[in-house]
Amino acid sequence: METRAIKQNEYTWSAKYYDQLCNESVVQDDIQFYKSFLNERSSVLELGCGTGRAGIELAKVAKKYVGIDLSPQMLNVFQEKINGREENISLYQYDMTEFHLGNLFDLIIFPFRSFQALTSDNQRNKCLELCAKHLNKGGHVIIQMFNPDFDKLDNFAELKIRDGKIQDGEYKVERLTIGKDHDKLKQTIQASYVYEVYKDDCLIKSVEEPLYLGYMNEDQARRLFKNLGFEVTAVYKWWDFSKVDEEKKELIFVLKCET
Repeated sequence: METRAIKQNEYTWSAKYYDQLCNESVVQDDIQFYKSFLNERSSVLELGCGTGRAGIELAKVAKKYVGIDLSPQMLNVFQEKINGREENISLYQYDMTEFHLGNLFDLIIFPFRSFQALTSDNQRNKCLELCAKHLNKGGHVIIQMFNPDFDKLDNFAELKIRDGKIQDGEYKVERLTIGKDHDKLKQTIQASYVYEVYKDDCLIKSVEEPLYLGYMNEDQARRLFKNLGFEVTAVYKWWDFSKVDEEKKELIFVLKCET
C-alpha cells in the first residue's frame, strides 16, 4: 500500500474528485447570492476559484470573470470544463497574498471559506490590501468564514468522519476527514483529507492531504476590515440574507472601501 503526503492546502489529489465529494449545502446555496451583486456590465474576481463551481455560473451573468487559485490541479479541472468556450473567463495561478492583475473589479469574492486559508494577520492584511487596489469605486468584497463554535473546536482533534464515496472506473474512492489540531492561541485548525482507493474491496492506496485554516470571530473580523479601510455593510449567517444570531452557522461579510 502506498501512502504519501501532499503539500498543504494545494488540493493536489482532491482536485480530481472535488466536484463529486464537495456537495455540502454551504457550497450549493451561495451562487444566487453572488449573482445579486452582478449585472451584464459587471466584472468579478474570485479568490480561491477551485474547479469553477461558482465561477462558471457567475461568468454567465458578468461581463468579465477572473479566477485565481494556488493549486494548478484545481485550475486544470476548471480549464477542462470550459475548454476555451467561455471568452470572458481568465484563470491565473496566484497566492492570495501576491496577485497583481492590472484590472479593477466590481465584485471580489472568497467562496467556501477560502479566506481562511490565510492563517495570520500578516497574510490577511496583504490579501485585503491587494483587494482594495483591485476594487472599483462602489464595488463590494464578499468574504465567507465559518462562525467559530468552541464546543466543537475544543473536540476538533477527535474528529474522524468518512464523508464521501465515489466510483472511479474500476476503483472505489472513499474520503475521510480527520481532525489533527486546534490551536486556540493562534486560532488555527489542522485537519487532513485521507483518500482511500479500493479495487475489488482491497485497499491499494491511501493519500493524505493536509488542510490548515485560520479563523476569527465576528468582532475580530470587523476590526481587521476597519483597520484596512473597509466598511462592513452587512453580515449574514446564510445565503438567504438571514442576519447573524446565536446560531453558529456562517459569517458572510459584505464589504466596501471607505475611501
